[in-house]
Amino acid sequence: MYEAANNFSNKFGRVIAIRPDDDVFTYSPNTKYSQMPCRILLGTERHWRTLNNTHHTFFTHVDVFKNYWELFASLAKYYKVTTVNEDGTINTIWSDGVSKDGPVPLLSPIPTLALHISQNNEPPFTDYKKLWDEIEL
Repeated sequence: MYEAANNFSNKFGRVIAIRPDDDVFTYSPNTKYSQMPCRILLGTERHWRTLNNTHHTFFTHVDVFKNYWELFASLAKYYKVTTVNEDGTINTIWSDGVSKDGPVPLLSPIPTLALHISQNNEPPFTDYKKLWDEIEL
């Protein structure tokens, strides 16, 4: 992720963020996330898609935390309040990757690099049981 973040930052001319996991909400037609702009960036070893939303799992430059600390602090402090969530806080940081309508491009690898386990939201295109069974220790 570090190497990819550096490469994309150099290409975009600004810091970026990487969301290493994917979830079903990105593809579900009944969510606003599936209606948001998405671009596919072709890579040599894997492809990447642009996103507008993340949860608490992402990788980015320390300057993003410095510049948007109040949003991160608000999410962490008030998350249990039903009106405080990612949409009103950290999701306002991310753009769809290559457009100029947001300050920090957010990218996600295809296929996903991680699994965010909550509310049965695993990505629909990854067979995690098969992946788990193939791991040799």
